[in-house]
Parts: sequence; C-alpha cells; structure tokens
Amino acid sequence: MKKLLVLFALLSITSVLYATEYDIVAIYEKVELPSGSKSCNSYGRIDDAKYVLVPTKLDNGKYVVKLTKEDTNLYRIVGTDYYVELRYCYEYCYSEEVVMILESSYRTNSGKVVFD
Repeated sequence: MKKLLVLFALLSITSVLYATEYDIVAIYEKVELPSGSKSCNSYGRIDDAKYVLVPTKLDNGKYVVKLTKEDTNLYRIVGTDYYVELRYCYEYCYSEEVVMILESSYRTNSGKVVFD
C-alpha cells in the first residue's frame, strides 16, 4: 500500500511539472461576411474574405475547452466561433483538452491557458 501511495504521488508531481501555461493576449469572435467580401491586410494586399475575427470578452471563470491550432499563437475553441490568441505559444494541437482561466479586465479578457 505504501508503494502504491508513493507511485501515485510521483505521477501527480510529474503531471504538474509537465503542464505548460501561456498568457492570453486576446479573445476573438468569428463573424461571417457576405459572399464577395474583400479584406485589406497590413501590407495593403486585397484578398477575398469569408470571415473576420473581432475582439470580444467572455465571462470570467475557469473553463475546460478543446483547442485546435489555426496559425502562429492563434487557437480555435472547438465547437464555438471563438478564437484565443496566446503569447509565445508553440504548442501544436488538434482538439486538445486544456484549461482556460479568464480573469477580469476592462474591455478584454486576460488570463492563461494550461496545456497538460
């Protein structure tokens, strides 16, 4: 029994040591655009546009969500129209379960995402 408790303690410590967390820069909501819409990027290039990502604020709290990497530091919250931008995040994931902790901020959310 004592060996089992020691093994469980070691496994718990190991999982905590390997959890990685990243700061949330912003949260965006996907807004569909009418067919034929165009967008202009920061380099002045015009492209067809299907949707835009608009900054939004979600309720504060602790959420268990699934993320999929869409672009550098940008992850889609699976099953929703929300995206989260993380600071210096190099995690590649496809529908990976994470913990997202949202904290109060004036007009935007701050907080962190914890990968297990």
